[in-house]
Amino acid sequence: MRNSIWIISPIDFLMPENTDVLAARDGIVIQVVQNNTEGCPKEECKKFGNYILVYHPDGTFAEYVHIKFNGSKVKEGDSIKKGDIIGYSGNTGWSAGPHLHFDCFLPGIKKAALQ
Repeated sequence: MRNSIWIISPIDFLMPENTDVLAARDGIVIQVVQNNTEGCPKEECKKFGNYILVYHPDGTFAEYVHIKFNGSKVKEGDSIKKGDIIGYSGNTGWSAGPHLHFDCFLPGIKKAALQ
């Protein structure tokens, strides 16, 4: 999300396609995209990325990116618990190989406001 503060630097976890993706924390699923089948190592493929976006009770969001086609086990509005299997890893979007891209952030807060 534009103008967001990352709580952790985004992390890429190398893993084979179809590996279980577990929820890092409790939360509510607010967006799921899982209809894309394409991936390539070029920025132009970013639009083909599948992901699960989760809202946490402290106001942060977690994003799980490169989920495989139809690889989400959750839907928008689902309540999830830490450790729940929420989907399966893939290689969709801007990706040079199978992995999970994970980040956690506060949306809409400009960095200058925290300095």
